[in-house]
Amino acid sequence: MSWLALALLAPFLWACSNIFDKYALDKISRGNYDFLFFGTMGSFFILVLTYAVFGVKETGTLILIPILAGMCVQYS
Repeated sequence: MSWLALALLAPFLWACSNIFDKYALDKISRGNYDFLFFGTMGSFFILVLTYAVFGVKETGTLILIPILAGMCVQYS
């Protein structure tokens, strides 16, 4: 896959995510706090599923940095 296709795919997926977020805020959730809670829980379950499927022999402290950064981005 060429770099141009990858460069165009990222903004497209970001726009799709924003459209889904707006729809979910308007139609599905009761407010911002419900939306954030369920979005965070979804990310947590995906993390657990990823660990279950691929397995991790030893989780070092360095893996906690991206996990905490993702949590901070979600809550911001």
